[in-house]
Amino acid sequence: MNSYSLKEIALAMGGELHGSNIQVNDFSIDSREIKKDDIFIALKGDNYDAHDYIKQIESEVSCVVCSKDYEWKELSCNKIIVDDTLDALQKFSKFNRNNNKAIFIAVTGSNGKTTVKEMIASILSKYKISYTEGNLNNHIGVPLTLLSCNENHDFAIIEIGSNSLGEIMALSSLVRPHIGVVTNIGHAHLEGFKKIENTAKEKSSIYQSVIENGTSIINRNDRFFDSMKEKIKSKLLSFGYSDCDIKVVKSSKNNCVLSILGEELDLKTQFSGEHNFLNAACAAAVCYSLNISINEIKQGLEKFSPVKSRLNILTLQDDITLIDDCYNANPNSFQAAIDFLSKYKKDKWIIMGDMAELGDNSIEMHKEIGHYAKTCSIDKLISYGKHSKYASQEYNSHSPHFSSLNDLYLYLDSNLHANICLLIKGSRNMKLESVVEYLKAKGT
Repeated sequence: MNSYSLKEIALAMGGELHGSNIQVNDFSIDSREIKKDDIFIALKGDNYDAHDYIKQIESEVSCVVCSKDYEWKELSCNKIIVDDTLDALQKFSKFNRNNNKAIFIAVTGSNGKTTVKEMIASILSKYKISYTEGNLNNHIGVPLTLLSCNENHDFAIIEIGSNSLGEIMALSSLVRPHIGVVTNIGHAHLEGFKKIENTAKEKSSIYQSVIENGTSIINRNDRFFDSMKEKIKSKLLSFGYSDCDIKVVKSSKNNCVLSILGEELDLKTQFSGEHNFLNAACAAAVCYSLNISINEIKQGLEKFSPVKSRLNILTLQDDITLIDDCYNANPNSFQAAIDFLSKYKKDKWIIMGDMAELGDNSIEMHKEIGHYAKTCSIDKLISYGKHSKYASQEYNSHSPHFSSLNDLYLYLDSNLHANICLLIKGSRNMKLESVVEYLKAKGT
């Protein structure tokens, strides 16, 4: 963050300062990571309350931001008293964003937003950038990223997630992006959105926060292109496979040709998969709109390495190929991963974990993945989890299903053989990275 006086911060937060009006230039929301002279913002969640730790750290910090309901008069340090500390954090993050010269890029979508964010960061690596760490893309993560930006940054890349209606509008209004991006619309978080039309409405609301003279990046081949386009009031730049500004012309394994307004870009990448090449086109569109040279775009995409557990290709002994795509899963990303697997000229196996947050659609959508695996001539589907068993049942009446990892490991020990390509994928809560680590440790 920039350097501010406590009076400025209190005013931005809508709070009241009690103490000295000193300058501060860093903050923390985690009492375990306090640095001397930080401003500490005591957030309260469903299962925690940082107010419980204020007295332990008050001698270390320059100021505490706490709720008016807290017994703040007993504190000897500077304090800013607010009605709600989360609201104060968000207001302060917006204030900091408005006091920085950086160009702000906001990325959302059902799939690929973290990968696109990282690709953009790779292309812009020679500049001073601030960007979302991991997938801290919610009502706390977005303000934290905005506050990490200071007057020295050229670009800020903000990933915005949502699992209920209204979240993206609220968060993107904090960012007020120069460039707004929707990667695609898919069947993610249907537990909150109920139907995919609501997902499209939610994701595309980011375009309404793009500043005047900004640019909106849109997937030309998304089924909701027309309805999303209606929300765009800024300049529009499209990406996709056809009838667009930046398109994937052809691809194979780790090679991809992009066309950027007619100029072809031949890429030799460290990543694979049609969905990742489409992500690359999206990132290229963002950077082209920033007047980044074609050569810089090429260099940035070619040096980009896949995000951990997102279509990472590992080779084990006995010519077994392991596709680690277990970071997360929804129906669209699962079908994309199966498409990638189906191109291998080996026995094609899937270890499938549950896809979370699908609500009333969960059983049917797990069945659809089982059916899709069968139509793509996948040789074996192994399921693990409460709902993935429906995928197994749809795929084949003899398809193995497990409710414990130990039983799954025993099956793999007995049945894995040479010349297999094995895709491991499931939602975050399934923790399938443990299966990946088990197989890596064994070397099979």
